[in-house]
Amino acid sequence: MPQIKELEDYLPVLKQMQDLEPKNADGQKVYAFSLWQDWDSNQMMLASQPSNFMGIDTGDQLGGALPFMQVDLATGDTMSILDKNSQYIRSLKFYNQANRMGLVDPDSLTQRWDTAVEKMNQGRVLFSFWPWFSNNQKELVNAEVPSGFEFVPFDSYKGTWFGDNPFGDSWAFAISASTKHLDAALKYLDYMYSTEGLQLIMNGPKGVIWDMNDQGEPYVTDQGWDIIENNKELPGGGKLADATNALNAMGLSGAVVNADTNAPLNYALWPSTIQRNPSKLDLDWQQTMGYKNQTEMLQAKKTFTYSLPAMKLVPTVPEEINTTAARIGDIVKTNSWLAVFAKNDADFNRAIDEMTSKAEKLGLQKSFGLGCRGLATSAICSR
Repeated sequence: MPQIKELEDYLPVLKQMQDLEPKNADGQKVYAFSLWQDWDSNQMMLASQPSNFMGIDTGDQLGGALPFMQVDLATGDTMSILDKNSQYIRSLKFYNQANRMGLVDPDSLTQRWDTAVEKMNQGRVLFSFWPWFSNNQKELVNAEVPSGFEFVPFDSYKGTWFGDNPFGDSWAFAISASTKHLDAALKYLDYMYSTEGLQLIMNGPKGVIWDMNDQGEPYVTDQGWDIIENNKELPGGGKLADATNALNAMGLSGAVVNADTNAPLNYALWPSTIQRNPSKLDLDWQQTMGYKNQTEMLQAKKTFTYSLPAMKLVPTVPEEINTTAARIGDIVKTNSWLAVFAKNDADFNRAIDEMTSKAEKLGLQKSFGLGCRGLATSAICSR
């Protein structure tokens, strides 16, 4: 358990892990990072993720509304993500160092998300940015010597805490003006914003996956845990995750309290679920860290940064700005990946300098350089 002070200190630890187990059980090579390009928009999406560990947004293109803008969520300070001192450039250096240490899957340049997931499930990946991207299979986390993914923050961690958002989200539902089935579309939206509908989507049918106890509290039944933990089909066919996986976006968060049950919509947040027997891996983490769960640890140490609701109040970006952003984005994406796989410092710096120079010529400063004039609110923007 070497001390991990900063983001970069993960790398020597990951290298030691790779040296201990360079191949999985099937003899396939193991890497710390297996990346993919198909989630990129105006930048390398995976290079925007490490900044979340510092409470800083560098334009996560899954929902970012400020192209090429870095926002410190604690202070409101902003800068270009192409600034040499930005967290985005720091992330590119992080990956480049990792690659030169042999920690980055060489297929990262060409593979898609589904291939990375397959490699994760094969036990070929050592690092994840998200708790849902892991290989914590039941037989592994409850083995005699358990293994799997757990939360190991570095000392200066100030992770972004994405709470429920009262102002909605940038992943929105919309009805086309040309729809021929307006009534059906409205019924669908009503359902997707109803506690009754989402209770069923998230938890499956009452009396099968879950039920109410004598104290009027929802709980997962023994049959429900068997279905959930063993990925079994429901009595009527289909699996519980089929609905949420197909949608990947819902009108209400799982944290919204359902007035009918007086509990959060999602079963994972029910007290009876949280207090349920942890796996051997969870117990090992609890004993090592001294906390029951990650939330308790973050709150006790105050090592988190709230994501601002005002982030969702950013006005629609003008079309001419979007056009410029797309042109700059093509350069940023290309040169970001070139920087990650640069063979030496000179090649890395060349890729970064070329990216910045070309972006400037295309209007980076003119379109985005004055803080966020016309693009954001004073709550998140400063000059």
